[in-house]
Amino acid sequence: MAYASDNGYVFDNRPIFRGGVNRETLSGNKVLNEQSETFHFLTLDQARDLTLPEHRDGLFYIIRPLSFQLTIKDAGGSTVSAVNAGIGVVIVSDGTDWSIVLAGA
Repeated sequence: MAYASDNGYVFDNRPIFRGGVNRETLSGNKVLNEQSETFHFLTLDQARDLTLPEHRDGLFYIIRPLSFQLTIKDAGGSTVSAVNAGIGVVIVSDGTDWSIVLAGA
């Protein structure tokens, strides 16, 4: 998608995501939806799956498993990425696919 103008949002201060951070201990797999928090710090009791919602252009999440491997899947069940403990990923949808745009400790 191209933008018709360069009149984007101007932030005089950094944005704050109120209610946008989820720190959770999982004892099962997790399913996200469009209302889910943006940031996820997940303590896993074993390797788990996280399922993303349907594609929506610009929808993104920042996910970091704190223990064990987390397999991130799309809504259809296909694996997008397997993320090792301690690694955070930024994952974004272009409306068709989910892509990892950044990964690191």
